Amino acid sequence: MSPFSGKSRGIQKICLPDLQGELYLPSSNFPSPPASAIAVPQPTPSKRPALVIMPSSAGVCDVRERYYAGHFAQIGFICLVVDSFLSRGLLPGIHSQLELSDRDMTEDALRGWRILAGRTDTDSERIAILGVSRGGAAALNTAFLSGSKYFAAHVAIAPSAFVQPRHPITTGAPILMLVAGKDDFTGTDAALHYARRLQQGGANLAIQVFPEAYHAWESCGKPLLFPEIPCWPNYTFLLEEDGSYTDTQTGQNFSEAQFRERCSSLPRHSAHAGGGTPAFKAEVCSVIEQFLSFMTCTI
Repeated sequence: MSPFSGKSRGIQKICLPDLQGELYLPSSNFPSPPASAIAVPQPTPSKRPALVIMPSSAGVCDVRERYYAGHFAQIGFICLVVDSFLSRGLLPGIHSQLELSDRDMTEDALRGWRILAGRTDTDSERIAILGVSRGGAAALNTAFLSGSKYFAAHVAIAPSAFVQPRHPITTGAPILMLVAGKDDFTGTDAALHYARRLQQGGANLAIQVFPEAYHAWESCGKPLLFPEIPCWPNYTFLLEEDGSYTDTQTGQNFSEAQFRERCSSLPRHSAHAGGGTPAFKAEVCSVIEQFLSFMTCTI
């Protein structure tokens, strides 16, 4: 059954001054408060787990972010799909991704957490985050918040490893990293190296590699080749505590503005995306469900 079937489940638009997105409500026997009245106390007989879903560089798509939202709403999660591009008046796309910083997406993820935590039908202790590619990087970045533990779990799908913290100390919340074995977009080796750094820093991280998968496997059909796009699977920058970036190849240090200029000057590569199947997408969802099972045991 498609996760978008089922007329009893609601989908609401979120249009707040600092965040736009879509809220997916599971079918239930009790009413959920409207998105426009998040802070209004309303008694509910039970609370549900929730999921913040962060977009890839392609923006919010039916085959990806809305697919995951529909699937997990169907099994009882309240899901918020965050549109980091629309919130800033940007057009999504791999060629414009430098206009949106990792810090922007991290801030959006935290805004999403606060929206869900403020709902009376949501258990604030059971809010996880899921993201793909750039969104996967956001799912990881929210695990590095010093002194605060917002999310109960982090799911990073084919995450970008282009920028990594110098000292990757996490909150201790469990992390699931899903990696495509043929990812020439963000890089299989880069993701695996990143995972090792996180584990060495004490992260509670599980990783699974799908050997035959390409980047953006949520798009079904033959994988497509995108020529000369801004992706750098062989480059890594370390994010320093002062907010600057260090090129691991040259040792040069850059401010935020200099970093964006540096990225614009890097050579571009061709990369593949897509190649998934409905069965494979269902398999991935099953893996994520198992990882998040500790959050659903009280639904």
